[in-house]
Amino acid sequence: MIAEDNALLVFTVDRPELEDVMRDDPYYHRTPGVEVRSIREWTPVVGAPESA
Repeated sequence: MIAEDNALLVFTVDRPELEDVMRDDPYYHRTPGVEVRSIREWTPVVGAPESA
């Protein structure tokens, strides 16, 4: 069962860039109760993300 107060964020960046995003995110650092529970790398099996 998934609680209603959870979120899943998907980023198409490499790990160093993700760490920069998290470091600079004011919501993550200033909002009580917001925490990163896990970070998992994921490689799509079908196709690749489109270039930005």
